[in-house]
Amino acid sequence: MKMLFSSSTSLEVEVVKRKFLQAGISCEVRGDVGSEDTFPIPSYLELWVTNDADFQAALTLFRRLSPKPALSWPGGRGGDSGLSGWAEIGRQVALS
Repeated sequence: MKMLFSSSTSLEVEVVKRKFLQAGISCEVRGDVGSEDTFPIPSYLELWVTNDADFQAALTLFRRLSPKPALSWPGGRGGDSGLSGWAEIGRQVALS
């Protein structure tokens, strides 16, 4: 099992998870969504690819889905990509 990326925006993680499952890539979300007690420290969710043999396909799909290159994926700059791009992808996923 390998971690692909993390985000403080749960929508990012959920959209990518759904796309992976649609593509037949098994994955799971780990981490804490946080609470008012953790404010102002953001909580990060992590998306893990369950089968190591699927990691390269997951990374390729993730790169195609990413609205900006600033996501926290291996070799990336880290940080959030911005909710607006992921919100649009989320609407597209909901329609498919």
